[in-house]
Amino acid sequence: MVGIATLKFADLSNYRLTDYIFDLARFSKFEGKTGPYLQYAAVRMQSILRKAKPEDLHPAERGPLTTPEERGLILQLLSLHDAMATAETRRAPNVLCDYAFTLAQAFSRVYAEHHILSETDTALRASRLGLVGLTLATMTKVLDLLGIEVPPRM
Repeated sequence: MVGIATLKFADLSNYRLTDYIFDLARFSKFEGKTGPYLQYAAVRMQSILRKAKPEDLHPAERGPLTTPEERGLILQLLSLHDAMATAETRRAPNVLCDYAFTLAQAFSRVYAEHHILSETDTALRASRLGLVGLTLATMTKVLDLLGIEVPPRM
């Protein structure tokens, strides 16, 4: 799965009418704008949701998401429709690749700056887990459109 993602993402992330240099070492890294990086981000989201308590996934109440990192991730999630429309109009799957990479970066900022599973405020923990679930669903959808599978573990 990772090998196929490496090649598909490397090919699709470039605009279809431009040339690029085939560099397998660069394409297969787990950091930067690569297929494996996006798969790893999705697997990290799956891991967070697997470790969550059932009551946190279906809470009685949710808390507000107000930090700049959370806001950035939410805005990126909301821009999916625009990215899909642009990719279709221009016949350019690289737009979806850019979207997926930006989404993974936005998620990584939230993950690095905020507690998710260890958050003591139960309403805020539930909201952040909901954001992780929505981000995972969106990432999986975009990768599926690109023909890239998300492994259950890495």
